[in-house]
Amino acid sequence: MSNNLNSTFNYVYSCSLETNVQIKIGTLEGIKHNIDYEKILNDPMKKFSGLYQKQISDLVVYCQVYSDSKPLSLPVSTSYKHFTNRWSWNEWVILPIQFSDLPRNSLLTLTVYDCAGPASMTAVGGTSISLFGKHGVFRQGMIDLRVWPDREADGNVSSTPGKCLSDTNRMQSLAKLAKQHRNGNIPEVDWLDRLTFREIELINEKEKKTSNYPYLMIEFPEIISNGTVYSVVYYEQDGDEIYPFRVNPDIVTVPDAEVMQENLVESKHHKLARSLRSGISDKDAKPTATIRDMLNTIVGYPPTKILTTEEQDLIWKYRFYLCNQKKSSYKISRVC
Repeated sequence: MSNNLNSTFNYVYSCSLETNVQIKIGTLEGIKHNIDYEKILNDPMKKFSGLYQKQISDLVVYCQVYSDSKPLSLPVSTSYKHFTNRWSWNEWVILPIQFSDLPRNSLLTLTVYDCAGPASMTAVGGTSISLFGKHGVFRQGMIDLRVWPDREADGNVSSTPGKCLSDTNRMQSLAKLAKQHRNGNIPEVDWLDRLTFREIELINEKEKKTSNYPYLMIEFPEIISNGTVYSVVYYEQDGDEIYPFRVNPDIVTVPDAEVMQENLVESKHHKLARSLRSGISDKDAKPTATIRDMLNTIVGYPPTKILTTEEQDLIWKYRFYLCNQKKSSYKISRVC
């Protein structure tokens, strides 16, 4: 039996499928006709709605794709169908979005509506499921989704989750085993497979009857080419390319004609400040030995050397003392 195991994984990238997504709406089971008389008293028109009638009402299912709680397409509904014994659509609904346009966190929302009067509908229940699994593979096969009564699927997976993990729910564990069998991870035995899948159907029916929630069965499409079934793997075109970018901005060199030249505003400010501080005491000011050495150093500078602000203030303060030195006349004229 080990020779029947399929060790190959055939897949196709989602970005290369430029075809619309299709979802098959199957059957709805578990709807209980519990008449809420309080709602009828508040809205007497509800007694004419479908769920308050003895016969099977004409329900409709709306499908829409969301991403981050935002709709990606317009809602699409099933066509009108008159039901007699059970709600069974068995209709492929074409969604107005392609495989290549689906993001990784695409969420399929399904809301069952009932007629509540002229041009008005009421939500029977809602459910939602992600289009891609935890490994980024588009879902395949039939899935039973839990429908949350009196709720509309709003694009938030936590409000109306179709797959709820529970220790007592055998449907989820059996669905995982059926998926492994479909993928070829479990060897095929014809007579045993027929008995097993029949037993799985009986267990699912029993779980649905004992559950307090209705279940909507849907089917995801299979991509078949030349008799080979391919899985759709999410892949963004050019998503693995490396784009270099700089962490820090480049240094931009801006030409400035006034760089390294005298700041006229600052020079004027120093001249005005020195004139305010100058007085009669400047004529009698005599430098100390340390300041005298600094003045001699400044006077010894070549004529092309630019004096700092502190040096200019020092020359200006002792200008009367330096008037007796011929070498300092040029420096005093520069400061003035």
